[in-house]
Amino acid sequence: MSEEELLKKLKDYLFNRYNKREIIEKRRGPCEPYIGRNPQFKSPEGTELKWCVRSSGVYPSVEEDSDGRVFVLSPPAGDFYDVFPLESELIKFFRRWRRRYHRHEKLDMELEFHKMMVDRSRWREIEEDKDLKWIIDSFRENEKIARKASEKTGFKIVYYIPPPRGGNRFYFYTSFNSKGMSNEEKMKMIEKAIDAVEEAYSLWRT
Repeated sequence: MSEEELLKKLKDYLFNRYNKREIIEKRRGPCEPYIGRNPQFKSPEGTELKWCVRSSGVYPSVEEDSDGRVFVLSPPAGDFYDVFPLESELIKFFRRWRRRYHRHEKLDMELEFHKMMVDRSRWREIEEDKDLKWIIDSFRENEKIARKASEKTGFKIVYYIPPPRGGNRFYFYTSFNSKGMSNEEKMKMIEKAIDAVEEAYSLWRT
C-alpha cells in the first residue's frame, strides 16, 4: 500500500466509522475529512507535519510529522472561549494579579494567561483566585482522565493545552513512532490509537 493509498483509506475509514456509529453530534452532520500537506501545519509537539487527515473538528485527526511520528488527536474538548466564558472575571483577575506581583505594565491578557496555563508550575497563581480556581480544577480533572485512558488502553494519552499563539483548542492526543512500519501496519496502529483517544474523549464527555 502506497502512502497515497494509506491516506485515502484513512480518510474513508474516519468518515465511515463515525457516521456509521453516530458518535458525532447529529446537528453537525456528516463532514468528509480532507487530506492536507500545508507546511504551516504543526503537530501538538511543534514538529513539522508530512501529512494530516482532518475534518472540521468532528472526527479525530491523524497526522504524521517529518520524523515518522504519528499523532492522533481527539475532537476539541473545548476552546479558549469555553474555558473563559466570563471576560469580566478574567479582567478583574488580571488587575488583582498585577497588583499582587507589582506588574503595572500593560499586558496582553489573553497571551499572558495562555503562558500561565501552559506552565503547570504557575497554576497555583490562578488557583489563588477564587473566581478562577475552577479552571485549574477542570485542567486537573482532564489530566486525570488522560491518565485513566492511558492505563486502560496502553497508549500514553496527553491533555493538550495550547501554547501562546498556538490556537485556542484543547484536546486529548496520543502518538507512536511509525519508523520501520509498513503502511498496512501503520493503519492498524492508527485504528488502535483512535480507540485510545476516543476512550479519553468519551470519559471527558461523561
